[in-house]
Amino acid sequence: MSKKIDINPRPQVAARAETWVGGPSATPAGQTKRLTVDIPADTHARFKAYCAMRQTRMAGEINAFIERCLAEAD
Repeated sequence: MSKKIDINPRPQVAARAETWVGGPSATPAGQTKRLTVDIPADTHARFKAYCAMRQTRMAGEINAFIERCLAEAD
């Protein structure tokens, strides 16, 4: 009886989260910068639920909000 176990090799390229979450990428084309903000926990929970109900990504909603603000400022 052999005690060898065949193990599949590890994938060479790590899958991006968008590939297993599904849907379009929330990252806009081109170079990006990370923005970190602190918000109250209850606001975060409400916003996360809002995005889940609309089946949108939080980052996508925030990007759209910033774009609207900048368009109004012009």
